[in-house]
Amino acid sequence: MDYCVWDTPESSAGRWLSAVFGALIAHRASFLPGMRTSLLIAVVVLAVAAATAVTLPRPARENELTVLGR
Repeated sequence: MDYCVWDTPESSAGRWLSAVFGALIAHRASFLPGMRTSLLIAVVVLAVAAATAVTLPRPARENELTVLGR
């Protein structure tokens, strides 16, 4: 059940991105500008994801002594 709940937004986001990128490069006359725009969007999304991953707090690591209560 959990897989279906988490898979639906991920797959629909992939479909939307494919449709947007396809629309940007659909015509021969606008292929290169559309490809550049698509790559720019991908780079921005990647940069935002990397910045978010770096700034999120990390959980404290536990070792055997912490788990045993010593």
